[in-house]
Amino acid sequence: MSLLNCNRCGKLIIQKKQPYCDSCLRYYDHSYRQIRDCLHTRPHLTAYDVHRETGVPLSVVLELIRSS
Repeated sequence: MSLLNCNRCGKLIIQKKQPYCDSCLRYYDHSYRQIRDCLHTRPHLTAYDVHRETGVPLSVVLELIRSS
């Protein structure tokens, strides 16, 4: 069993597949769903436009794009 800090909030967690605590993982899941729904209806949007439409921080939008 290995301990590490959450990449988003810094909380100490037990190492799993993702380097995030449960609350940050729920946040990223919710953000992902918002982005997916936005792009489903308007697929031509840029990352900045998605940020403006959904309210999800641009850094999170870019991180989710890189991780997919």
